[in-house]
Amino acid sequence: MYYLVALTLGVIVAMIGNYRCKNKRKSVVMGLIIAYLTLVFSLTIIARTPTGHNYELMLFWSYIEIYKGNTIFIYDNILNVLMLMPLGVLLSVGFDQITCKQAALSGFLVSLIIEVMQLLTRRGLFEFDDILHNTLGCLLGYAIYKLIKKI
Repeated sequence: MYYLVALTLGVIVAMIGNYRCKNKRKSVVMGLIIAYLTLVFSLTIIARTPTGHNYELMLFWSYIEIYKGNTIFIYDNILNVLMLMPLGVLLSVGFDQITCKQAALSGFLVSLIIEVMQLLTRRGLFEFDDILHNTLGCLLGYAIYKLIKKI
């Protein structure tokens, strides 16, 4: 269901963009960004069952847990990096003038919104580690695209 909603929103945005904007690539990328973010927000907030207010305010707490032997946090951290990598790529593809700082800020803001919404809706764990990893992922996506473009 969430995939269909994300795809529909993305197509609508791309169609409106193609109609109103001279830059077809930007409008298609904006449609993809909207579709992707709709999917991410759906999976990280809407699809989850409310569990109560959960938060972890200590930075790098997941690394302490990994050190203690809780290796599941290795996968969580990797997945959080991977989650916003496509956003970094899409921003690079759609907006040639975007800087590294703007890509980082975009990843940070998207991640912050997700974390705050998880806290307010009681659907997940608010944690600074996720914000850090998501921001890093967006930056990596940006850097990978820029590197591939140079080559």
